[in-house]
Amino acid sequence: MKIYISADIEGVAGIVDWEQCRPSGGAAWQEGRELLTAEVNAAIEGAFSAGATSIVVNDAHGAMRTLLPRELDARVRLIQGRVKPGYMLEGLDRSFNALFFVGYHGRAGARFGVLNHTYFPYETRINGEAVDETTLNALVAGVAYDVPVALITGDEWTIHEAKRTLGAGVIGVVTKRSISRYAAAALHPSESCRRIAAGAQEAVSRIGTLLPYGPAASFNLELDFHTSAEADRAALLPGSERSGDRTVAFASDDIVLLYRAYQAMMILGRSGEPA
Repeated sequence: MKIYISADIEGVAGIVDWEQCRPSGGAAWQEGRELLTAEVNAAIEGAFSAGATSIVVNDAHGAMRTLLPRELDARVRLIQGRVKPGYMLEGLDRSFNALFFVGYHGRAGARFGVLNHTYFPYETRINGEAVDETTLNALVAGVAYDVPVALITGDEWTIHEAKRTLGAGVIGVVTKRSISRYAAAALHPSESCRRIAAGAQEAVSRIGTLLPYGPAASFNLELDFHTSAEADRAALLPGSERSGDRTVAFASDDIVLLYRAYQAMMILGRSGEPA
């Protein structure tokens, strides 16, 4: 039984500040890396104890060198590094039985989401509906690879939204409750890890009853950037359409192509001097 883990950081217990999520944070960044690695290890332990035979972990935060390789469970294969065609899902394919999202967070602007954001643009919409990283990644996994999401960990709001979107069968482990974008009431890291391990065990036991997320249909992607200059650059991508002052759109019935176009527009939007 193969499990794929996509690991972000903002949803980890004890993470409440960008300094814990970025190399420029120094000691705070190192603390964040340790907290994330421990929660990923907890998910790995729970999955293996429930019968998983193979696990791939994709370091999916920032420059994607956040996890501490020496501290990670030696039984897994770790994917790290920037510029991956599959991005937060690099290495995922139809051979996997289920997908875990560890350390995930709420979408941009979510009132109760700790460190809420959606990738780099301010807001992302699929077919007119604002989505978070959970929804977009679950859509790619479900439509392109027929892999369901079995476990998600993060703050209370993130888990609420994931269950609303993906279905009540998904196991959600709440690591903290948002007070504001930069404050939370969190579990102790050891208790968070205990609950994640238990959640991973239950998630594996449900494999076979979970359905992949998303219809096989045409998809219209819209990205609202922070400035018109960012949109100017993103709109250089062939096939994209400038649909608003700060909005760039891309449409396709190929979800993998759409996901790669999304990455390209983000990279273009962030290039050059600040606007």
